[in-house]
Amino acid sequence: MPYEAYKVLHLTGLILTFLGLGGILLRSRDQGPSRFGLVLHGLGMLALLVAGFGLLARLGLNWPWPGWVWAKLGVWLLVGALPTMHKKGILPLALGWLVAGGAGVAAAWLGVAPKPF
Repeated sequence: MPYEAYKVLHLTGLILTFLGLGGILLRSRDQGPSRFGLVLHGLGMLALLVAGFGLLARLGLNWPWPGWVWAKLGVWLLVGALPTMHKKGILPLALGWLVAGGAGVAAAWLGVAPKPF
């Protein structure tokens, strides 16, 4: 698959992930998470992972990965854990929104900035 196709899939996964996360965070803990939000979040996370590794392969990055790849994986894990952290009450709602926004900004910076590490 061409590099551009992986990039479009990666961005599609990003959009689905944050749409789903927004739907999950908008509902109260008493109502439980939105099923549709959970599905969007899960599909988006899968698309991000598959396309991210496809992009790594297209860039010719092999093991050992540079530090920015590990940082992106850490952001991916954090965003993946946010629905559970919200449901269990580990993360207050306002802080959940801030963490989600900060994680998105960090992932974008790691993706487009000159690779710092």
